[in-house]
Amino acid sequence: MKSCRHFLRKWGGSMRRSLLIARANLCRSKGQTAVILVLLLAASAMLNLWLILDMDYKSNFDRCHDRLNAEHVTLLLNSEADGLKEYVRETIEKDETAAEYCIDEVLSMVGDFPYNDGEVNTDFVILEKQAALKRQIGRIEIVEEGTYTSGVYLPMIYGMGHGYSVGDRIHMTIGNNEVSYTVCGFLNSVMAGSHNCSMSALLLTEDLYQELEEKGYAPRSMLVSVRLRDRTESEDYEASLKNAVSLQYPDIRTLSNSYTLVSSSRYISQMICAGIVSAMAFLVMLIALVVISSNVIHYIQENMKNLGALKAIGYKSGQIIQALLVQFVGVTLLTALAGIGLSYALFPAVNDMMISQTGIPYKVRFLFLPFVITIATAGGVVALAVWLAARRIKKIEPITALRQGIQTHNFRRNHVPLADTRAPLSAALALKTTLSGIKQNVTVCITMLVLSLVVVFSGVMVENMIVDMEPFVRLIVGETADS
Repeated sequence: MKSCRHFLRKWGGSMRRSLLIARANLCRSKGQTAVILVLLLAASAMLNLWLILDMDYKSNFDRCHDRLNAEHVTLLLNSEADGLKEYVRETIEKDETAAEYCIDEVLSMVGDFPYNDGEVNTDFVILEKQAALKRQIGRIEIVEEGTYTSGVYLPMIYGMGHGYSVGDRIHMTIGNNEVSYTVCGFLNSVMAGSHNCSMSALLLTEDLYQELEEKGYAPRSMLVSVRLRDRTESEDYEASLKNAVSLQYPDIRTLSNSYTLVSSSRYISQMICAGIVSAMAFLVMLIALVVISSNVIHYIQENMKNLGALKAIGYKSGQIIQALLVQFVGVTLLTALAGIGLSYALFPAVNDMMISQTGIPYKVRFLFLPFVITIATAGGVVALAVWLAARRIKKIEPITALRQGIQTHNFRRNHVPLADTRAPLSAALALKTTLSGIKQNVTVCITMLVLSLVVVFSGVMVENMIVDMEPFVRLIVGETADS
């Protein structure tokens, strides 16, 4: 017990001395500390933002999928052929892969409507509002609703940004016929909530649904929704069910999608954004580490005499290194906390941008695991960088440090002897300084290399993603048809 108290007393005294040195260092290097603060703030904010997008944002699809008891395979059959419904039932029930299913009568037809200075063209799955809200599998929820009693409910993706608002008039083409409806609200459908799903759900109030059915603009169809025991088999099951129906009824038009297809297509922008943010976080953190390492090396060179004095009065090398660790790691942890707060302040804007592509609502909330990983990563890499740069303190003898680091005998090769060189004195001194500070020069080169990469990368992204997207689109999808 006495030895434990003695250890704690000794450790506390050592920590107090380290804190005094760290405090003095911070007071002397306010400008350099400010630069490090800015870099660490940006790096920790982007790191936490990336972890949220990578670890939780995609999981939101599964949470929404489970909440609405959504299907893993959707099959739309544009036909009322005799015996079709019974055949589909028998086919599903014979396969043990399916856990449950339901078959609903809907209207379906290819259509389009104006959106975002262009036109959306997709296969409409048209359902009556109340029937859609009561579906056992693939339930649809209303996320925004006005007071209008007659009109259409659009997927929420078309209400984001400069899209439609409740009360707007939307002019649509269903098949070869034009219709006009009032937007009553917006819906969320996991498997049919966007043109990225290969089919897009529309809800009509009862009066308009009956009117459209009587006009015959959209033929009656069957919407088959199947939940599987293992969702990873969704693509295989989709193909087998579609093939089975096509073999028995080759003349009917079928449309389908699967859990795997929809989850990847709806979250492609999230994956791209997460990749870009992670790369930027890595680059900025790398710059911060290079700056911190350079700062430690510069501190040792500039304060060589002080280090000698500290060692002469009894400070150990470990205590001086500990002071540097306390200084930089302490600043890092506080800045990382601020960076995490900044990431949550920026996330609503990122979330709005993501929802405009995914079409699935996401509630911003505090996530503990990304918080811990961000703090641990920032603190760990900075501590490693400081320790690697400060190890040389152990090799400095007090007497050598008091002489500003000059040793009485230096057996290193003199690459530029000033007494014999024919080069101009200024050029010879510059070359001598460059060759004697190889580590510093490497540090400066790495810093400028990473900074140049970040600046050029950012400029290219702005040019290709904001100013002129056409080359980027052509790179992804190739040539696009005019008609």
